[in-house]
Amino acid sequence: MFFGVLVSFGYRLTPLLFSPKRVTLAFSPASLRMGEVVLAIISMIAKSVFYAIPGFPRIKLSALELDSIFTLDADDVVRYQTAVGGTSNTEQLSAPHLMLFLSAMTEPAMLLLLASPWCPINPLGAVNVRNRFDLVRPDLCNLSRLVDLRTARLKAIASNNPRQAKRGIEWDLEVVITTPTDRKDGTMDIIFRQIFTMLELRKSQSKRIPNSSHETRSSMAIPQMSESTTQVSMSVDDPLKWAAICKDYNFIHLSGAAAKAFGLPGKIAHGNHTVAKALNLLTDSKGLRPPFTTSSWMEVQFRRPMVVPGVFDVSTRESGKPSKTLSVSFQGKDCAIAEFGSLQQ
Repeated sequence: MFFGVLVSFGYRLTPLLFSPKRVTLAFSPASLRMGEVVLAIISMIAKSVFYAIPGFPRIKLSALELDSIFTLDADDVVRYQTAVGGTSNTEQLSAPHLMLFLSAMTEPAMLLLLASPWCPINPLGAVNVRNRFDLVRPDLCNLSRLVDLRTARLKAIASNNPRQAKRGIEWDLEVVITTPTDRKDGTMDIIFRQIFTMLELRKSQSKRIPNSSHETRSSMAIPQMSESTTQVSMSVDDPLKWAAICKDYNFIHLSGAAAKAFGLPGKIAHGNHTVAKALNLLTDSKGLRPPFTTSSWMEVQFRRPMVVPGVFDVSTRESGKPSKTLSVSFQGKDCAIAEFGSLQQ
């Protein structure tokens, strides 16, 4: 029976079972079907159950890679615009929104890495604490071009260099989108890059290992001056709208009871979704629209879970730096902080 289910719903995922180092998929992860999502979730649960067994051996990671085509269509753009409360404009997105949109469309690749039995990260014991996005080639990220493009590739890599953190171990999962160059040597240009940082909660027996480059990035300075500008409302149905885009159907986003079982205060919003909705309110009115022709970066830190339904304060902050900073807070405490600017500055 299980074999029949696998053949019916998960035959496209079988490379995950047999490829310990490099996985090549014949489809775009953004087109994951619901049956495949369910199988990936089952795989994550099974992995977490085994990892909970005392003495169960962990897989030793050796730079696990996933390679696939990358495609999207106009409906994906419409779903994003609807989820963030914007107009259904399939021709253009501001740079911050484009980064969050491409992040959502490539997140399924990260989820598949976590579902792989060859990835040592405990999926249900890890939380996303930080995301970094680089819009490297905005000139090649025109939405109408990407929708029609059928030669783009996606590569996802699970780092084999975890870092010791206060509450456990941090892992980086890097995802890039590439397109063919005009040269005839088969080379590809990276047009978008993101790094998901996952914190696997566990008791540490060793002292924290400092990493100067990481410490600078993860300890995003919080500017002292702030201006409260507006509020963003997250409904109880919002997590499902975002999950339809990024395929993150984690139980904590779908069920309050499940979230409380994991020690959370209630049903949790997706962090990137909340930031995207906040940006949608501020992009036009507060100058938070970096030039689309300029290579841009964004980093988002998640400080506290955001329970839905809920209303959150959104503010911009002055730091004296060329970058822009946005904060989403609840009852005076930061839940998410987004900073972004030009890569050329």
